[in-house]
Parts: sequence; C-alpha cells; structure tokens
Amino acid sequence: MGKYDPLTVYLKGRAQAEVPLRFEEIAALIGSPLPPSAYSHRAWWANEATGHIHAEAWLEAGFEAAQVDMIRHRLVFRRLRRGMAEEPCQFEHQGRHPLIGALKGTFTIEPGGRACALETCETRLDGKADRIEPGLRNGLR
Repeated sequence: MGKYDPLTVYLKGRAQAEVPLRFEEIAALIGSPLPPSAYSHRAWWANEATGHIHAEAWLEAGFEAAQVDMIRHRLVFRRLRRGMAEEPCQFEHQGRHPLIGALKGTFTIEPGGRACALETCETRLDGKADRIEPGLRNGLR
C-alpha cells in the first residue's frame, strides 16, 4: 500500500462534490506528516499526477485540489466532472458525427424537389393547408 493510498480510499468514500480538509487531517489519514514543501509551496498541491504520487492519490479518487489556503493550512478537494471533455470521442477517427444519418428514412425528397427559403416554404405549406382543410371538412360531413 502506498503512502497516500489512505487519502485515495477516504476521498472515494465521500459522496459530496467538495471535501474540505486541513493539512493535519490529511497527515492523520496517511499516518505520517506531510512534507515541509506541502506547507511552503503551493505547487505541491498542483493537480499533476506525473511524478507526484501525492497528487495521483486525489486524482485517482476523482478529485482535484482546489482552494488551497497556504496560510491556514487547508484546502478543498473538488470532484472532477466526468464528461465528454475528459473522455475521448468514440467517433473521433470515423471522420463523421454518429448522428449523421440518424433521420435516414424518416422523410423523402422527391426527384426534382427544390430547396426553398424558409419563408417561401412556410407560405407554400400554409397555402396547401388552406386548400386541404376545406376538403377534409367536406369529406367528414
């Protein structure tokens, strides 16, 4: 078991989005004092796992160090959001979005059909509806 594993376990067991802790509480969790640099260098609390086993502990638990107060020796571990920004896109290498083709088969453009400006299309549809409605009324009598 690594030195900072108890911190990982503790954070993983928290349900809240933010976990405030004092440096002394972290030392008690891991069973040994934090190094002097934790008290004197803000960079010790950077969220960089590469080469920093202490940061790896909270990042592995799904948290980041935030609101580090070097004077009062406390900080807040904030839960990382799991979302699209962190996860690689599944369709990234396919060259197209997965929703392309999602509406396939739901409508048909007849051969010779033309695209029109929205206002023109709405006017045409309104005109057709005006002609259809009386026919429906007469057919329902």
